[in-house]
Amino acid sequence: MRIISIAQTLLLVLLMALIVSPKAYSTEKTESADKPDSTAVPTDIVETMVVNWPEKDNWTPGYFHRGEESQTQMYFPEGQSHEGWKEMASIETIPGMTHANIPGLARMTYLGTKKASPNATWDIIKKGNTERGNPFILYEIVCPDFITKEPPQVQLWKITIGKTGLFNLQYSYKGDDMPAERKEQMLKVLEEAYIKAEKKEVEP
Repeated sequence: MRIISIAQTLLLVLLMALIVSPKAYSTEKTESADKPDSTAVPTDIVETMVVNWPEKDNWTPGYFHRGEESQTQMYFPEGQSHEGWKEMASIETIPGMTHANIPGLARMTYLGTKKASPNATWDIIKKGNTERGNPFILYEIVCPDFITKEPPQVQLWKITIGKTGLFNLQYSYKGDDMPAERKEQMLKVLEEAYIKAEKKEVEP
């Protein structure tokens, strides 16, 4: 991955902090958005977020960021990258966060996004429990402009809580003209994404 300048690196980190991570807004006063879980986090399983990306797009992993409390893997369709994209997706994993006010977390991401896009609006599409019993919320944030002069964005988000942590799946479309068919397709991708739990392999 080529970084053209330090300024671009700082801008990317800023955008990730403002747009990607709900953990980044933990200083906001919300209705108990993040509470410690009273149950122990299982240590004998590994959880991953499974996403069935549209095959024709050939989505591939791109930029990866590992922080002190979370890690984020970004994905791009074939021919796109963090240096120039029309569509982008990310999966953020926050180990240990197994109990939280899901609507509160969603509101925090919205309030954080407004720091970069003051005129942003949001809409909750669906919330409840998945077929596997994981609490989730699916919502949309529309950013008509950014203080960094970036083009408009339509963002689709899904926050899901598993047994070992929280998974934050996001899809972004750059532009204010997202085709309705594409939006419907990606909403289905996010809705059908699920947390897969597997037993940890025992080292000999």
